[in-house]
Amino acid sequence: MGGRPLFALNLVGWNVDALPMSLLGEVLAGGQDVATAGGFVIVGGHTIDDPEPKYGMAVTGEVHPDRILTNAGLRAGQDLILTKPLGVGVITTAIKRDQAPAESVEAAIASMTRLNDRASRVAVAGGATGCTDVTGFGLLGHLGRMAIESGVGVTVEFDALPFLPGAVELAGEGVMPGGSVRNLEWGRELLDADGHDHDHDHEHSHSHGHAHR
Repeated sequence: MGGRPLFALNLVGWNVDALPMSLLGEVLAGGQDVATAGGFVIVGGHTIDDPEPKYGMAVTGEVHPDRILTNAGLRAGQDLILTKPLGVGVITTAIKRDQAPAESVEAAIASMTRLNDRASRVAVAGGATGCTDVTGFGLLGHLGRMAIESGVGVTVEFDALPFLPGAVELAGEGVMPGGSVRNLEWGRELLDADGHDHDHDHEHSHSHGHAHR
């Protein structure tokens, strides 16, 4: 959203009966690596016993109140830019089914662990007025909500979309998260697929292009 992280607290749920403390040390070291790369400081944290291991951070940062990028900030005539390739959900589903090629797994992990700090700085410097993430609701869900909140329509250039290696092929073989199917059902009333078939609808739903009235 255009902000800069300053400091963070670790939040940990750990199963001390099933997982060694040495592994927790590796998790915390990984978090420290991210903080160093992101230019912020971990100043403490909270740890609880939990049957299901969890790790995250509560981050405090700063942003000028006039420069906050929200999902209601699209303006007609703007270009939309994807900062990461699409297909993480397909590949993680393939991992669960033991169908994911090693190249796809490596590319998905690299994408998921790459920080958004550089993209944020470029967006702010370039005069962007809005942004959204592309997570569980896919691009159709998040971009659709962004268009609604901003009061604009969006034209998507399907052929320009970047995909992680193997994602399109896996989707064509039926490897698709259940959430993607539900996302498409929700978004059909908002989507003019422009002649794309069902498989392309899934791919088309992860879209970018430009905003218009």
